[in-house]
Formats: sequence, structure tokens, C-alpha cells
Amino acid sequence: VRHTVLTALVLWVFGCNLVWVTLDKVPPAYDFARHLYIAFLYWQAFDWNSPSLWFDLLSVEPFYPPLYHLSLIPFAVVFGFSAYSAVLANSVYLGVIILSTYGIGSLINDRRTGLMAAFFVSCYPWLSYVSRTPMVDTMLTAAVTLAYYLFLKSKNFENRFYSFMFAVAFAG
Repeated sequence: VRHTVLTALVLWVFGCNLVWVTLDKVPPAYDFARHLYIAFLYWQAFDWNSPSLWFDLLSVEPFYPPLYHLSLIPFAVVFGFSAYSAVLANSVYLGVIILSTYGIGSLINDRRTGLMAAFFVSCYPWLSYVSRTPMVDTMLTAAVTLAYYLFLKSKNFENRFYSFMFAVAFAG
């Protein structure tokens, strides 16, 4: 039952974001358009034959870390550089938030608590808004919730696998 509820929550949020994108025809605001532009610049910096590939990638944007913008590139290549592709990427991150919140709740208390926490986090107005905009915030929230879940699973770093996964998620 819990897998069905979690899958339904993730699909519901994903579907709501798809409906939002198809109905919303307003051009992105300055910040949103800037993040799409930064992702486009990263895509342009990818030249596998270039001897300075890493330097080119690291010098695209001095302010924002590159992971979010690099994660937009696969969606942008398939669906085009638009707010639509960013909302699809953010929907994946929102799924990570929901599943990680379920894991945190079930580890701290029980599975019922995890399901309630996952439901509540899927209804947060702020997360709903931010997941529909090409901003870094959804990915950062997903990284924090996933890192905290992996930290709890590591049992104070006694489990090596989850400790390593925590380090990877925390570094992201």
C-alpha cells in the first residue's frame, strides 16, 4: 500500500506540474530566464575534443554551482531550452523530496508517519511554486532531504555504504 501511495503522490505532483506548464504561457521572469541561459551556456561549453573542457565548464558561471544547470541539459536537449524542460527536471527533484521525506519519517517514527510527512511535503505551497520555476531551490531542497535521509540510514556513519552515499549527496 505504501508504494502505491508514494507512487501516486509523485505522479500527482508530476502531473500537476505538466498541466501547469501546458497552461502557463507567460515568458519566464529575469531570474528564471537567467538560469535557463546558464544551462544553455553549459551546453555550449561541452566540447569533448577540447583540451580545456573542465576549465570551460568551471568558468561558465562564477556564482552558482554547476550541478543544477548541468542537470537541466539532458531535459533541455530532449525538450528544448524552455521553462518546460526545467519544470520536468524540478519534478524529478520534487519526487526525490517526497521519497526522502517518507524515508526520514519512517526511520524516525514509523511508515505511517513517513506517508503523512510525504503527503504534507507534497502539498507545501512553496515547493509547488518553486518546482514550477527554473530555480536552484528545488534541487537544493532535494539534496538536503536526501542527504539527511542517507545520514539517518548510515546509523551515525557505521554503515559504510550509506555513509558514502551521504557524502555524495551532501557534496552535490
